[in-house]
Amino acid sequence: SSGINAEYGGREEYVVTKLLSSGVEKASQNCNFSNCNIRFRGSELFHFHVTVVSDTVCTYETEFLVYVVDVPLTTTLYNIITVTVGFSVLLIILAFYISSKSSEDKSPAKADVSTSSVTSDPSVVD
Repeated sequence: SSGINAEYGGREEYVVTKLLSSGVEKASQNCNFSNCNIRFRGSELFHFHVTVVSDTVCTYETEFLVYVVDVPLTTTLYNIITVTVGFSVLLIILAFYISSKSSEDKSPAKADVSTSSVTSDPSVVD
């Protein structure tokens, strides 16, 4: 049957999917190549062996290489990173707020100096 027979490096960080008529993708090693996708979860070099069986007498076999750079993050990992960064920023803001409150509490209290009239008695000598 037609499909990707093997990845020569023995790597398993890929999924071959085929698009069903309902629009849903299903994992499958054997698929018609007009509706077949390869989704990579790893990076670097992949070396595939492919067999295409047609309605004719011959079977076509070939190999192809794919070099994957910068695999996109999965949605779950992206969400974890977003929440972690947001929580860290919140903690930093909270630390600055607590630090500023504690420095205000340690500052000396301002004395309430009221101006009162002082009468001097000329008979009192220092």
